[in-house]
Amino acid sequence: EVAGQVFLNFRISLEEQFMHLHQVKDYASLLAITEKHLNELCKKSTGKTASELIYDRIVLEAKRLLMHSSMNNKEVAYQLSFDDPSHFSKFFKRKVGISPSGFRKKWNN
Repeated sequence: EVAGQVFLNFRISLEEQFMHLHQVKDYASLLAITEKHLNELCKKSTGKTASELIYDRIVLEAKRLLMHSSMNNKEVAYQLSFDDPSHFSKFFKRKVGISPSGFRKKWNN
């Protein structure tokens, strides 16, 4: 079905682009569909909005980098295309419930 293929293309694009593209409009544009349509496809397939899926992928990578690399928080922020490390820290804390530094300490103990 076409909707399933478009959603699959979104997931592929997300895996390839999440480090650089953080907004639904960017993925909608890549797929030549509206943001609303992309959100509908995501909701139907996963129960989550496109932005939730994008943020989940960014958080997963941030956790991976914090756990398995020697990068500091600033380097992780820049690796994930955050212009401002404090924006990354706020984003991470809002999504995970703990600061990047706190997460790393908790993981390393």
